[in-house]
Amino acid sequence: MKYVKFHYGLKYKSVFEFLLSNVDIPGDYDYITPVPAHFTRKFRRIIQPAYLISKILSKKYGIKYKLLLKRVKNTKYQWRCKKHERIKNISGAFKAKANLKGLKILLVDDIMTTGATINECSKVLLKNGAKKVDVFCLTKGKPI
Repeated sequence: MKYVKFHYGLKYKSVFEFLLSNVDIPGDYDYITPVPAHFTRKFRRIIQPAYLISKILSKKYGIKYKLLLKRVKNTKYQWRCKKHERIKNISGAFKAKANLKGLKILLVDDIMTTGATINECSKVLLKNGAKKVDVFCLTKGKPI
């Protein structure tokens, strides 16, 4: 995953498509949304795996893709933080882009280690009216 994010692994789009080809998403969702990256990270990475995974799943299951969150705080990379630092690092990093009253949302990230990022995103979505937030992660990392 690190190679794909940081070494311009555009050729890995087909790998994501293959990995997701046998995934079954149970449930009925109004939107699928990725965990957003801060805009400055887009200068370092060509692809954002969470965005790519979201778009692949959106197309496969006919779930509307929409960026419902904005990253408003440029945090340190979570993988560089110790387990106990991650919650503090990510706190207040996201804002909802709209009122989400009554929506069922599938939140997507590429990797979950401690769950601090997806927990923070889920809290923001629910606080802004989402009825239900489920999470899809491609892989689980080893906690630090």
